[in-house]
Amino acid sequence: MAKQRTIGPSSSLLSASAALAESKSSTPVLEAVEQGFGKAIKMIEEEQQAVQDRVNSFMGDLKTDIDFTTLDPTMEKEVRRYLLEGKNEYSGLANELARLDDASDPRYQQIVDRMSEIQQGYSNLAAELGSYNQNKITTAEQIRNGEFSKGTDQLGRVSSVYGLDGTKPSMAIKDGHLNFNVNGETVEYYKMKSLPGVATDVAKSILDVQVDLSQRGTPMTPEEKKRYARTIEDSLRNQDTLASILSDYPDELIFTDLQEQFFDLRQKGKLDAEALKEIRTQVKDRILKGYEAANARGVETAEKKSKADRGSTDTRTSKQKDDAEARKKIQGYYDSNTPTFSISGYMFENHGDSWHVFDEDGIPLITSNNQPLQARSVQDIYAILGL
Repeated sequence: MAKQRTIGPSSSLLSASAALAESKSSTPVLEAVEQGFGKAIKMIEEEQQAVQDRVNSFMGDLKTDIDFTTLDPTMEKEVRRYLLEGKNEYSGLANELARLDDASDPRYQQIVDRMSEIQQGYSNLAAELGSYNQNKITTAEQIRNGEFSKGTDQLGRVSSVYGLDGTKPSMAIKDGHLNFNVNGETVEYYKMKSLPGVATDVAKSILDVQVDLSQRGTPMTPEEKKRYARTIEDSLRNQDTLASILSDYPDELIFTDLQEQFFDLRQKGKLDAEALKEIRTQVKDRILKGYEAANARGVETAEKKSKADRGSTDTRTSKQKDDAEARKKIQGYYDSNTPTFSISGYMFENHGDSWHVFDEDGIPLITSNNQPLQARSVQDIYAILGL
């Protein structure tokens, strides 16, 4: 068990008192008493000063670098309460620790650990208050300038925490962390995400690819389609990015039904990993269809230009002309999302993300793997028909 310093009468003081009792009139004895008493007092004072020096050293480790001028009255009151309680507890622990000699005693380590926790709490509080004040300004500008995604569900919560919606949520501090009560929900500030911005880079990349394909005179290769699919899927893995693509580009990227499905599931708390994967896949497939349509327009434009360059004489064979006409019809069916169409002895039935293939009698065609034959793009339809 740790030895605790006990400040009390020393042996020198007791000896001096005994000498005084034996002879009150002897000058040498009185001098001895005075000397002994003086030494005892000095010893006590030195020991008290040593304890106080240790306490002062401990208290010097408890720093409070907080600018109270940036806090509203409610927050300032809570911050001062937390700091005062922490300081009082820390002071009591420092006094107790200053009187302990044995660092191996469990109590010694308990005190050190608790004092470290209080210091960490002060550090957490200073950091979070600094972040809060800066982020409040940044968020206010972001909201005023409309620089946040319309797909976010964080606007109400974030606005309330920063008091930007005219409300003043109650705040409590735990272990130096700011906790806000927003409509009965405890929002831990250090876990709260900032308002997500618009997914500008992802949207620009998608639209740029469409433009490039619409100006290209050759069809996409299967390898290119796979690469585009991987790029789209990777760019949509972040949920905030997916929400932005669904919401922030209603004229360029139209996903009205998927947007409604996304918001509905999120509001009901059912937007789990499986639901996200399904919506993400549908978005990817529709973007790819847009790529294919843009590419088909580019090919058609190139063919028209080539024909014009050759003059009025069409040098194509009859089969080439028939194939070109068939591709044009198929592209029209594909772009208009026709439920079914028949061509060249085949019937194609639209199932949203794919077309199921039947023969002219309506019998489903089967692959070598005993699976229904499906076309997932206009290029697949061309391949089935040998165009």
